[in-house]
Amino acid sequence: MNTEVANMWATALRSGKYKQGSCVLHNVTKDTWCCLGVLCDLYQKSCPPESVLAIETKPIGNVDRLDGFDLDELEEGTEVLSYIAGRAPIKHHNDLPYEVAIWAGIDTTRPGWRKGRVMFQPYNVDMESWTALSELNDTRSTDGVFSFDFMQIADIIELNQEYL
Repeated sequence: MNTEVANMWATALRSGKYKQGSCVLHNVTKDTWCCLGVLCDLYQKSCPPESVLAIETKPIGNVDRLDGFDLDELEEGTEVLSYIAGRAPIKHHNDLPYEVAIWAGIDTTRPGWRKGRVMFQPYNVDMESWTALSELNDTRSTDGVFSFDFMQIADIIELNQEYL
């Protein structure tokens, strides 16, 4: 991953400007973000005007909620932002658009790159493993607290950017 972008991403996650959410890149209703959504927002603000991705905001309906979303997090009618990218436009609401990955220097030849797959050594665990940043972002303990907050995810990005 591009070091400058990794540092900018980690800084943004630590800034307090973005409130952590789950399941989608940006939940407009709650104004919460996935860590990957923060990277998309940085792309939108950093790239030249001709490279900015089109966006669409729409409410989630019953059909959308069946597509692997956490039903507690996304109630019917929740406004979700989608980035529209590619020649045959694809709406990205819970994974990383190719254009953002290329800008960030993420290795798109590795499996799982759309979810921010990274190899890292978890906190207080003596082993390395592969996981997705989106999974770390979305995982909560039984009391509903994020298992990995944005500060911890920023640490993981900085320490493991060569694996992104």
